[in-house]
Amino acid sequence: MQSITAGKSGLLTRLDLQIANSGHNLSLPFSISLVSGEPGVAGLIDVVGALDFRLGDTPFITDVESGSFFSVDVSSFGYKVVPGQKFSILLMLPNFDLGPTSPTVTGPRWAYGLTPEDGSYYPEGFLVYEGGFNTLIDSNGNRSISGSDRGFRTYVDVSGVPDVSSWALMIMGFGLVGFNVRRRGVAVAA
Repeated sequence: MQSITAGKSGLLTRLDLQIANSGHNLSLPFSISLVSGEPGVAGLIDVVGALDFRLGDTPFITDVESGSFFSVDVSSFGYKVVPGQKFSILLMLPNFDLGPTSPTVTGPRWAYGLTPEDGSYYPEGFLVYEGGFNTLIDSNGNRSISGSDRGFRTYVDVSGVPDVSSWALMIMGFGLVGFNVRRRGVAVAA
């Protein structure tokens, strides 16, 4: 789970995630959920909505290395954000009963948003900015918090939400109209 801090007001429409597959288990299901708030160390999470995918839906690892991303349309959730608001992206695999003879299950690889110079995961195509923190949750509910962010971008539709300067201009306009109406009303009475 990757926590994020919103930077603008509006409807959250899309997430670009640095998720890839390595050509194995392409039919493996996974889900991506939008979570209100941050996961913290313990406690319940408030899921806004979830979408189901197969590993084969994600780009191949070399495509991600060259700058390709996995885009998820979340506009149908109708989730509005304001600057400073916390929300999270939860990538979840189904529970598996992995006995000693079971094959290894390789799920989506979600890169940490490191700089290319680090060379720790992918050499190119990094999404670099700090959004919050990354939390790993195992099948027993145990959580561990990483100091690094996963690679992601968020897209917010700000068309329906005026920015601060627009509000200020609109309020000044109402003030001028009110002043002129009041001035004319006094002049007519005299």
